[in-house]
Amino acid sequence: MIFYGISLTIIGGALNHDHILNTEFAIKIIENSFSQWFVVIYGVLYLLISFINYLLLELSKRELQMLIIINLLFFNIWPTFFTNVTVKDGGYGIINFLILYLIGYYIRIYNNVNVKEWKYVLVYVVFTVITFGFSLFTERAWNYNSIFVMISSIAIFMIFKSISIPHSKLINKVASYTFMVYLIDVNLPFNLVLYRRLWECKIFCVNF
Repeated sequence: MIFYGISLTIIGGALNHDHILNTEFAIKIIENSFSQWFVVIYGVLYLLISFINYLLLELSKRELQMLIIINLLFFNIWPTFFTNVTVKDGGYGIINFLILYLIGYYIRIYNNVNVKEWKYVLVYVVFTVITFGFSLFTERAWNYNSIFVMISSIAIFMIFKSISIPHSKLINKVASYTFMVYLIDVNLPFNLVLYRRLWECKIFCVNF
């Protein structure tokens, strides 16, 4: 994260003819090197996993179900339909990551029901359409902690979980580059060059 943050910001700034040898640009370098929310929150989750697992081992199936339901109610359903009183990060914070971890743990330990893949596909399509319709009334529909987005993400996770893919060196090789692609994509100074100047994109990078 730090390597790509520094190198891509300098490259993007130089190609954009920014004044890279001043305090303002130095601050921009620091921001792009340490402010990637996904990387930071994922790292925090890793630091907490040992403690979370210790707690989960003490919970019965029923207790875990209640824990997940309580979290979904106050941190996903509530902010989807009402206000952001319970959480104001739109699902980009540690709370939503913890909920996803709890759900993933539950699926791994207790999900023994065989469901046809097409049913997961149907759930994903239905709730994606609902998300789009709900977005016509509020921008909260696209938040990561929206209950509709949550259900869609679980459905698509289950789709891939049900697919049996043999070991592939090619897939693993391509997968090893995905994190690098993400870090390139979220670097705004570099994207000003990549999307607007190189690809002449006007819509995709409207916020840059």
